[in-house]
Amino acid sequence: MKAARTEAWLFAAVTPDIQPGIPPTQRARIACPETGGVSRVRLAVDPVSGLPAVVWCDRYDQRPMACRRGCLEAESAPTD
Repeated sequence: MKAARTEAWLFAAVTPDIQPGIPPTQRARIACPETGGVSRVRLAVDPVSGLPAVVWCDRYDQRPMACRRGCLEAESAPTD
């Protein structure tokens, strides 16, 4: 009789093997929805979701980031 697979086993099976280290980043300037200005950021690819993520922002300098990172969320244009 096979043992039942747990939720932890299933999560481990689909999560990529993330090696410790610093992911490659790309410098960018993007519009900040919280300040209305332009912020300098560093972007990297989230190894779990595969989506771009802000890993550094000049608003937070060297402190841990506390923003919602909404600057990468797509905005839809108003339709008439």
